[in-house]
Amino acid sequence: MSKYAFPHDIGHLHEPNTAGMTLRDYFAAQVITGIFAGKWAQIPSQKPEVAFADLSYLVADEMIKRRVIVTGK
Repeated sequence: MSKYAFPHDIGHLHEPNTAGMTLRDYFAAQVITGIFAGKWAQIPSQKPEVAFADLSYLVADEMIKRRVIVTGK
């Protein structure tokens, strides 16, 4: 399993491009998009940007764990 969201071969070495976005960053970006698209009934106790960023990476980490459990990879 690649840890990059959009891995691709570079040149003749056939090694993933490590300059790209990690899968964790990609998942977190999708979560934060959903958060900002939704309506929240409760105001976080932290500054919203801190609370939402933390939540995004917590969800992204859980998505990666579940992906391994569900796919076996």
